[in-house]
Amino acid sequence: MSQITSTDSRTTWTFEVEGPGALDGYYTPKEDWDSPDRAALWLACALWDFGVVNGNRDAVTARLSQRLTPQIAQITGVSSWNEGSATVTVLRLPADAESMPESMGARRRVRQRQRRRITEQSSTA
Repeated sequence: MSQITSTDSRTTWTFEVEGPGALDGYYTPKEDWDSPDRAALWLACALWDFGVVNGNRDAVTARLSQRLTPQIAQITGVSSWNEGSATVTVLRLPADAESMPESMGARRRVRQRQRRRITEQSSTA
């Protein structure tokens, strides 16, 4: 798989998954990725891990990440959609994005702040 790199090397992508299967109904990784195809691959793996998609893990996650990569590449701020029984939110983070704490609750609060900032910045642009 060829890697698609960010058109703006100062930005990265990350995601949130809300719904059944995720511990306490919410998951966001500590990591963020500098290419949409890597973010798509890890999102696909999370969706498989949470039972949102089923089947052979390698085949399903490869197919899903190929489908999600162009969608993620086009995100300029925050985008949410339903993927099976889960709600997925992908964030394109600016260079000065906060680093992620260890606990899921703290990461969720950071993601909420990041979403709010991205939304506010895009509405004033």
